[in-house]
Amino acid sequence: MHDSWIVAIIGFCIFLGVYSTQTLLPTLQHLFAASEVQVSATVSATTAAVAVASPLVGLVVDRWERRHLIAAALFGLALFTLLSASANSLAWLVAYRFATGLFVPFAYIGTMSYIAESRASRVGSTMALFVSGTVIGGFSGRAVSGLFAGASNWRLAFVVLGILTALGAVATILSLPLTARPTAGTRTSLLLASYGEILKTPALIAVFATGFGTLFAQVAMFTYVNFHLSAAPYGLGPAMLAGIFGVYLVGAVVTLPAGRAIDRFGYRRVFFAATATGMVGVLLTLAAPLWAIIGGLAISASGTFACQAAATTALGQAAGKGRSQAAGLYVAFYYLGGSVGGALPGFFWQGGGWPACVMLVAASQILAMGIVATVWPSGGTSHLSPKSTRTAN
Repeated sequence: MHDSWIVAIIGFCIFLGVYSTQTLLPTLQHLFAASEVQVSATVSATTAAVAVASPLVGLVVDRWERRHLIAAALFGLALFTLLSASANSLAWLVAYRFATGLFVPFAYIGTMSYIAESRASRVGSTMALFVSGTVIGGFSGRAVSGLFAGASNWRLAFVVLGILTALGAVATILSLPLTARPTAGTRTSLLLASYGEILKTPALIAVFATGFGTLFAQVAMFTYVNFHLSAAPYGLGPAMLAGIFGVYLVGAVVTLPAGRAIDRFGYRRVFFAATATGMVGVLLTLAAPLWAIIGGLAISASGTFACQAAATTALGQAAGKGRSQAAGLYVAFYYLGGSVGGALPGFFWQGGGWPACVMLVAASQILAMGIVATVWPSGGTSHLSPKSTRTAN
């Protein structure tokens, strides 16, 4: 198997399980007699773990050979995905989901490092394959969970996802070439000092904040819409909810055009346009017809992908020499936003249902545009270094 395609398979496997419980939330709520806030922890725990682990990847990624690091992380993902199938309480399921998330950044950033170091002549095309794999994996995890929950039971969904991830780990060992012997790595004291300098840079803090807001909005929308559409008058089951996540793939299509627009108009203008477009989609989901809600979700997802492309480009402009550390912190804030997006809207849901969640998301988008207008690095259209990340799964 050509190693360009194996990185797509790796990306697919990394994100299979991250959001896989979103279509199961109404089922889990009934099964464990829990509130929306409690079952949404099966999503937010995973993204919180990604946020916690991401800054630590710098301590490991330069000490391990890339193939071994990626395969070990995928086996870790597979193990805790399989253990999720054995959870006999919501607390254990949340714990297994948190453990699953701890392995995501090691596989993800390890693969990004492999591409940057080993695919110098084809970084762009290989990166596109990897990103496509992550998008399809994120969608497939949700779809598998919804389909198997409807056909048999929710535990089987985790078994299938765990087996697929383990097969991806085996494929990595068999197909990904060994990389050069790693260096001794960056000393912990120097790495922490670098993080300290980054956190003193207002432009970078602003980019981190908009990354936080981008995934906050995405996770909030695609988590709580399941409760909205499973209730009357829609009454959609897990399989139908899984089908609705097909609109997520529409958002992936905008990534390349967004990149070209950034080159031509700059990342500030693209972020504003993408956020405004996404807000239109968010507000459209307040309409009653199901087709309007699905259309709104598609528009919202498209805006998210374009925002992420603009934010990561701005990160490359502001980071200077500390791109690797800045990228690690960006991923941490990005997934911290996803974690909060899985939990905080639950309290708004309890007070005002879906309209309250929509208003919260719209307010976060307005805040993000204010941050971009006042603190984001100015100008610039140069693309982000290959070592950085573009994901909105």
